[in-house]
Amino acid sequence: MEATNNRVERELEQWRKREQRFIKLFMPQLLESRAFLKEKLRHLERLSTRYGNTNDMEERLALRLLKQERRNLEKRLYPNRLLRIIRLAVKGFAIFTEPVIAEQKAHKNTVALNASLEQAGFGKLKERLEQHVRQGQEKFSLPVTYYVNEKERMDFQVHFTKGKDEQYRISHYDALLYSENHPGKTVKQTFPMDTSMSITSEQAYNLLLGRAVMKESGGQKELVKLDLNDKDAQGNFRMKQFPENYGYDPEKELDKLPLKETQGLTGKEKLFRELANGNRVEVTLRKGGQKLLIEAEPQKKTVNIYTIHGEKLTVGEALGSKQDRAARTIPLGVNRVEHTNHRKNSKKGLQI
Repeated sequence: MEATNNRVERELEQWRKREQRFIKLFMPQLLESRAFLKEKLRHLERLSTRYGNTNDMEERLALRLLKQERRNLEKRLYPNRLLRIIRLAVKGFAIFTEPVIAEQKAHKNTVALNASLEQAGFGKLKERLEQHVRQGQEKFSLPVTYYVNEKERMDFQVHFTKGKDEQYRISHYDALLYSENHPGKTVKQTFPMDTSMSITSEQAYNLLLGRAVMKESGGQKELVKLDLNDKDAQGNFRMKQFPENYGYDPEKELDKLPLKETQGLTGKEKLFRELANGNRVEVTLRKGGQKLLIEAEPQKKTVNIYTIHGEKLTVGEALGSKQDRAARTIPLGVNRVEHTNHRKNSKKGLQI
């Protein structure tokens, strides 16, 4: 069956499916019971109120047919004409207040979603969100693109679903990393957003580059990274997890490098936050002032060290034995432009 854009028709079809489920669970006579018919009438009235101002011709036709069905149900439930008149008066007040209540709920839902989008790094979507929330679709998605630097681009498709409480939530988003350095190779992953371990757009970028990100779930912290050589049945890279008891101590590893950033408590905390977010961070050696790039590597229980040009170094090389190396070909996502722009990104997500 083809999906319809007629919202009234779609909701009536969902009600019909509900009736079919009830027939399987209970006796068919349930659908003729007074309690069930009253609930059905309330549902039809809600649809009439919700979509009463539509300009869609198909939806307006469906609402006219719906009106006749409502009248038939009212006569069955309330044969006494006086009772129907009294009920109509009471319903009239409800019809007047229901749109106001619905508008308040939609606004509150939009405000909550905007906060979630901002936190996840998708603030650009806020302008388009409210329009889709008001349309009342069961689910929808919004695209957004961020240029990380001159060579790299992140494409996102953020998916929203409506729950039984009629409130929308961000269910997941698809992330795709494109690099002009590797035009034939794109890396993509779907990240859930309805769990306690939600990934921000900035963290998604770092994960797609193979870096590790610190997440907290159930009061427990752990570093996670994608296994870019292993996919599951859905085509997603499997997630490697390194809990606290794995034994990785980045502070111990950083003590091997005399860095200016670790001299004070504030600088050290800032450095650890950057590393925990998956960033490749620029640091300075205390002696000589040499600039380096470092990133967390929990699997090998170490810290990766690079020259400012992206050439990987050992601790000994970083401390001065081969400081004047020529820059080699820069791997995916590792260049000076990327680093400069990446440092300008928000703490919560990528920004232009």
